[in-house]
Amino acid sequence: MEKTTKFKTSEPNAVIANWLRNRNTIESLGIWETLYNPNFKPLEFEEFRKEAGLNAFTLSSQRWIEATNAGTYECEL
Repeated sequence: MEKTTKFKTSEPNAVIANWLRNRNTIESLGIWETLYNPNFKPLEFEEFRKEAGLNAFTLSSQRWIEATNAGTYECEL
């Protein structure tokens, strides 16, 4: 994701953080991880899902990965 945002902005982390605030994004990531990652932590995911979309909610990709044991995936552009 970071590679893609570098084409659009000089601050890809800000774009990703804003994208991760969205409830639909969190739910989609949770579904993906549940299906394809046997080490995913669903209870931690539920906490993020409850808060996603609220004005005060922020989430970095690092925090998401560390808390939920989400996988990191590479794609070629």
